[in-house]
Amino acid sequence: MKNKVKKRRLSLIDVENILKKQTLLFSMWGCENEKSWPYQWYPFLKKIFKEVILFDPRKKRIQYGAEEMKKKFFDIVRTKKPNYFLFLIESNNINIEMIEKINKLSPNTKTIVHFGDDDIHFEDRSRYYALFIDYCLIAQVDYISNYKKEGLLNTLPINCPLDIKKFMDLRLKKIYDLSFIGQPYPSRVKIMRFLIENGIKINLWGNGWHNYPEFKEIYRGPINFDEYIKIVNQSKINLGFSLNQYNVPHLKGRVFEVAACKSFQLVDYYKGYLRFFKEDEEIVMFKDRFELLKKIKYYLKNEKEREKIAERAYKKIIKNNKIDLVLKNVFKRILEANKFRKSLPTINKKFIEISKKDINDGHDKLKERLKDYDYVSFSYGKSENHKYKNYLQIYSLEKTRRNISCCNYFFNDKFLGDYATFGTFASLKKIRKDDFVKLLNLNQIMVSRNYFLNNFEKFKKSFEDHEIDIIDENNTAFVSIPLVRLKNLNKINRKNINEIRYSSLVRALQMNFKFRLQELIYQRKILTGPYLFNLIFRSFLEGNIFILRHLINSSFSKENWYRVKNS
Repeated sequence: MKNKVKKRRLSLIDVENILKKQTLLFSMWGCENEKSWPYQWYPFLKKIFKEVILFDPRKKRIQYGAEEMKKKFFDIVRTKKPNYFLFLIESNNINIEMIEKINKLSPNTKTIVHFGDDDIHFEDRSRYYALFIDYCLIAQVDYISNYKKEGLLNTLPINCPLDIKKFMDLRLKKIYDLSFIGQPYPSRVKIMRFLIENGIKINLWGNGWHNYPEFKEIYRGPINFDEYIKIVNQSKINLGFSLNQYNVPHLKGRVFEVAACKSFQLVDYYKGYLRFFKEDEEIVMFKDRFELLKKIKYYLKNEKEREKIAERAYKKIIKNNKIDLVLKNVFKRILEANKFRKSLPTINKKFIEISKKDINDGHDKLKERLKDYDYVSFSYGKSENHKYKNYLQIYSLEKTRRNISCCNYFFNDKFLGDYATFGTFASLKKIRKDDFVKLLNLNQIMVSRNYFLNNFEKFKKSFEDHEIDIIDENNTAFVSIPLVRLKNLNKINRKNINEIRYSSLVRALQMNFKFRLQELIYQRKILTGPYLFNLIFRSFLEGNIFILRHLINSSFSKENWYRVKNS
């Protein structure tokens, strides 16, 4: 997707004058909720643009149902024809099909997506969605080079925009020596144990710590936004972790938020922060638990040094991260560049689809048949492919130079729709291998011709018993987009699924039927419509007992009902 970009230079005044005449459609989960992070963008976008239209796809879906939500959305696009559409990718709400329809209904609308987690999702998701979008705002700025390597020039850095009237110095007394706000990832739990064993008094807030009785005395519970700001202000040292749940370094927005509160922080080492802060002058980092322990003791004793570092970080944030300035600069770069939208990159590679009948012809016969093809995909049982399935899988194989491509899939039923999604890449990290291989389906896989021929007996066996043991992180290009619908599961599918531990299924599957039930509960149609009864009936008919079990467990979950209430 190479473009010769002819730029024009605009001042911020020029940008303001242009945007004052334009319309923005702003669509993110929670963008209509004053307590959510997307909403903090709204007051500033409203000042910049002539009109900002808010559209929360999840809220609208719960209120009206999926089809009516889409109808209302496209009515806005059709009638308003916004200059820009700013959004987050949500596979169940805002997806490739919707983006394409926007381009049809309003060809001059520039699509702008915000990618916040490329440390987790560049390899398996962002790089593919970026093909369909005009501009990608990249929060994990180190990943912009990854996009450019693939010829994707439609990326813009976005440096953690902050509302400094909310993230601010409250001038409160420091009552906590050491505080941590966040979830109990295993690596974090180990560090907390180490600090306690070494006599460090720490205070914990966030979800999930109640599952660790050993931290009962120091766990203070979950908190809301106002409490979060207050605690940050009241802490002598705010402890931060850059590693995400997969132990991959992540540019945390919290680092910028703490700095905006003029509070001191200790963060595990990540070179990405050095783009924004000077080490030991504006930010202090540690490389292991022993260095952390040493620095906690040092900075608790050296108050003045601690405050000077916090103040220098604060001044930098005030200068560079004000939300209105960040957003204006983003749109400045968009206005200065030509529009990036163009056709998908051409891929001159051929694939062939193999069925059970084909594989029974034998290796030699297939080898002769495959000589003019580059890649092999599979057809097994009743399924339906997304129109971009083959293109995206070939693209993934070409870009990664791997032998296997594997996408996500829907469990589909004509009465229930897409009632669950198997997230392959995420599941590989979360569940046991013997459960993982049972969930894999031949329809979601594409391989190079040579790999297929060299592993012919494995594939033949997979057609017979449907257990596929070929996938790992090193040999597979993952496309975390549901590109296949499995319909009316056959006997082997059902057998495999019912052999899987329920705990694995809960971690591996997104239970889409829960979203539909939320809609019906909100609309007070849960008992008047057929969906709930179909769900229970089909769970028995299809042999998917996990549906019924999950339904029962969700009904007794206080956390689940809290989410429904606050959706």
